[in-house]
Amino acid sequence: MSSPAMTTGQPPSLRLSPDLVAGLVAVRHAWRLARVLVAGRRTALAVASAAAVVFAIDYGLHLLTRDHLTVAQRLVVVGPAAALVLWRIGQVWRGVLRPVGLLETALAVERADRSWGDRLASAVQFASNPPGAASPAFVAATIAAVNAAPPPTPARVLAPGRRRKAAAALAGVVLAVALVAIALHAQGLLEPWLRRCLLLQDTTYPHRTQLTIRCAPAGLAVVRGQVLTVTIDAAGAVPTALVIHLRGLGENDADHEITADADGIFRAQVNGITSACTVAASGGDMRTAPVPVTVVEPPRLTGVQLHIIRPDYTRLGPLDAGPEATALSLPAGSRIAWSATADRPVTARLAFDSAAIPVVVDASGRGLSAHIDLPLEVPLAAAAPRTLRLGLTDQAGIAQDDAWRIGIAIEPDRPPTIRLAQRDAGSQVSARARVVLVAEAEDDHGVAGIDLAWTVAENPMQTRRDIVAGRSVAKPKPGPVEVVLDLLSLGSATAGNAAQVGGNSAQIAGNAAQVGDSLTIRAIAIDTRPDTAQRTTSDPVTVQIVADDDLLALLGEAQRAQGEQLRQALLVFAEIANRLATAAEAARTPAGRVGARQGAADAAAQAATAGDQVRQVAGRTAAVHQRLVANRVGDAANAERLQIKVVDPLAAAVRGPLPALTTELDRSKDLPAGDLSAGCARLAAATRDLTTTLRTILSELAKVENAQQVERSLQSIIRRAEQVREMTKGTGK
Repeated sequence: MSSPAMTTGQPPSLRLSPDLVAGLVAVRHAWRLARVLVAGRRTALAVASAAAVVFAIDYGLHLLTRDHLTVAQRLVVVGPAAALVLWRIGQVWRGVLRPVGLLETALAVERADRSWGDRLASAVQFASNPPGAASPAFVAATIAAVNAAPPPTPARVLAPGRRRKAAAALAGVVLAVALVAIALHAQGLLEPWLRRCLLLQDTTYPHRTQLTIRCAPAGLAVVRGQVLTVTIDAAGAVPTALVIHLRGLGENDADHEITADADGIFRAQVNGITSACTVAASGGDMRTAPVPVTVVEPPRLTGVQLHIIRPDYTRLGPLDAGPEATALSLPAGSRIAWSATADRPVTARLAFDSAAIPVVVDASGRGLSAHIDLPLEVPLAAAAPRTLRLGLTDQAGIAQDDAWRIGIAIEPDRPPTIRLAQRDAGSQVSARARVVLVAEAEDDHGVAGIDLAWTVAENPMQTRRDIVAGRSVAKPKPGPVEVVLDLLSLGSATAGNAAQVGGNSAQIAGNAAQVGDSLTIRAIAIDTRPDTAQRTTSDPVTVQIVADDDLLALLGEAQRAQGEQLRQALLVFAEIANRLATAAEAARTPAGRVGARQGAADAAAQAATAGDQVRQVAGRTAAVHQRLVANRVGDAANAERLQIKVVDPLAAAVRGPLPALTTELDRSKDLPAGDLSAGCARLAAATRDLTTTLRTILSELAKVENAQQVERSLQSIIRRAEQVREMTKGTGK
């Protein structure tokens, strides 16, 4: 490019030499080439940076979300990046492509060589200016000096290796971009990225993980309110866990993390799906497309009826239950006739959750029926409720696994319980006693009967023998059952133990009960089930067989003790009568009424204590009489006199005068002042009457004791005579 100074009509002294101009042009070309290389490097860096940012956003978000950006989302990313790159390219190349004159080239030389470049720039500027702009002599001298100097060259002006460095930098950037592109292409990412970000196509990135949701072409279906099962097949780089994404449920949208089962298959179960939604799975670097989930209505029951036939041993009638029943408690061995109707033709499955009880359901259209036989033998610990559950499947294959349920507790037949107690005879009895026993049995369904078993053991010093016999009584009514064991008729073991039953008395011919024996009695309750030998034995009742004399002496001692207590009570009542008479006399004057009232109160307290003592005497005397009668010892006339003269009058006194007296005495504390004297006098008379009655009873008791003492003496003389006769038998004396 020629300088304007060379084309003007300036004199030769004011013109730049051709060699100088040629050198400036060469410098200008070299300088522009270096700027082009730098601009190319910057352009490559800008494009590579924008591409890296776009790739990082598009592919990075895909790795994070396992989803692809939509076209609109990609435009939001690619648009600003492309605009920024274009702006940068325009900024870089605007300075490179604009025209560069000799003056600007000279200024570039000046930056490389300050002293010489300054004169060169001044000479070029003087040559470019019109004549007269500066001193002609100065201009001519400057231009001449510049023309005389060696012309500028690119090697002199540009730094050594600058162009090589610029070229190497550009080549390095291009090589790096090429290597990255090759690597992305090898991973199969370059082409999808170019198609997605340049052509805005819906190409997807390749996945190392391949996930597939098992479903029909139309999607998944779930019965309303039941469990949705989602099965995912994974291939490639299988992750340790997947995430199930439920969407379309509003506030119930959720993500569930699942792991593979033993078969290596991912299964997720989601409860409570009641509306249509979508489900997707994500894991590794993949997220499946959403699969629609539709909700279908399950088959339902429109009616349920149960007719329960309880076994005969329970003595219970049939039982009916409807759909409102949620739990039943049934005896073992019951039979359930179950029937139901459905809202559509179905097949049914009826079974217990935790019991091996076979159930066969007959289905005919919408009608269902089945018979369930509960086991008869059930362990006592197995009475926990079992759930009988119904599952339905309609003709379209829609299943309802929990269409109906009921809890059934199978009650085992528990063994009966029985209690046995003795009455009247006492723990020491005679060999002729009538042992009265009271047996009380209980069972959840009643008992069929009670067996009475007893064992008689002889004196241990002699040969021991055991006699066990049985006796069944009638089926007991609610409450205790009285059984009498008559020792007078208790047979020996050699008599065959043949039971002779009369009423509720257990008798066996012969006489096996002897003095010194112990009699152990047990009651056995028999269950009502005919197919079982389930029996329960009571705790034993043991009595000792003693001699009549010993028993009479024991009862006589007890009778005398009661007489002594009655005598003490008489003394107390006599004192009460005197105290009341004194109180009645004192209550005649106002000054003595306080003491009289206190005396009446003390008399009431004494009467309560003495009354309790009389009641105890009455009860114990009656018990002594009952033991005399039950053991068949002593003279019958004495026993009858004891009953008529002592036991019955005592019972009458305890029922009538005694409680009336104690009640009136207790009220006397609150008598008005004017009635206190008369009341105390009346109570004193009543106390004397009761004392007279008790004294008469005590006198009769003493007479009975004397008669019994005479009887015991006679029996002792007779027994000694018999012993002497036995000892002298065979001696001839």
